[in-house]
Amino acid sequence: MRDALHRSGDLASRYGGEELAVILPDTDSEEALEIAERLRIAIENLGLPHDDNPEGGGRVTVSIGSATALSRSGGTIRMPEGLLLAADTALYKAKHKGRNRVEVALLLASEGPDAV
Repeated sequence: MRDALHRSGDLASRYGGEELAVILPDTDSEEALEIAERLRIAIENLGLPHDDNPEGGGRVTVSIGSATALSRSGGTIRMPEGLLLAADTALYKAKHKGRNRVEVALLLASEGPDAV
């Protein structure tokens, strides 16, 4: 993952179980998608065996949910809870659509103290 994250300030950490979170400050949705795809391909290219993953050819693959928040007047999403929930929803969408893929969500966050 470190090789796929090139910018200082990007942060990858374990979120729970087999889930990891990647925080990409000051990143638009297009760039976030590019980074997520780079991560997905890098993990797939490792060719790590995973016998319980016949859909992935018996190798480890990754499903990624990406969420980007835009701060807008009139936005209704509270941060950071809304961003995390949207990324998690996109992750499960990726899993249900066949795994080894990236799904994205775009949020309109409220401006002000909750927009942190």
